[in-house]
Amino acid sequence: MVLEESRDSVSSLHVVGHEIVTGSVDGRVRLYDLRMGITHVDVLGYPITSVRQTRDGNAVLVSTLDSTIRLMDKGNGNLLQSYKGHTNKDYRIRSCLGMGDAYVISGSEDGQIFVWDLLEGRVVKKLQAHEGKVASMVAFNDGRGKEWVSAGGDGTVAVWGL
Repeated sequence: MVLEESRDSVSSLHVVGHEIVTGSVDGRVRLYDLRMGITHVDVLGYPITSVRQTRDGNAVLVSTLDSTIRLMDKGNGNLLQSYKGHTNKDYRIRSCLGMGDAYVISGSEDGQIFVWDLLEGRVVKKLQAHEGKVASMVAFNDGRGKEWVSAGGDGTVAVWGL
């Protein structure tokens, strides 16, 4: 099986069960339901750098090159919440969910790490992480309590706690 709907590079994907969520440089989020044989497409208009489905499967966290992270309803594509404050205009920065999907965590092109409350959309923590370089990736470790890691353009990987 080959899924060929994208007209530009696929920049991110997340697989959960029988569903594949992809984000593309063409600004589209595609949800492939392999069991039902259908595809849903949401157009955001900005290149997508990161997609991540929530644990309950009802929403998708989407990072784009307009310095905005969006929580989208998976069923109808509506915007549930947006997260701003970080800078993401030129690089592929990945975001994640943590603490049972209570927080959104992302890097920033200025080397900072931002943590937002998922429901309220407010910044709860901001850390200088990577010597003014891009903090390109974050990953939350649910097995270790409140820890996450970040990687940056300065060649370092840092372990953090909430």
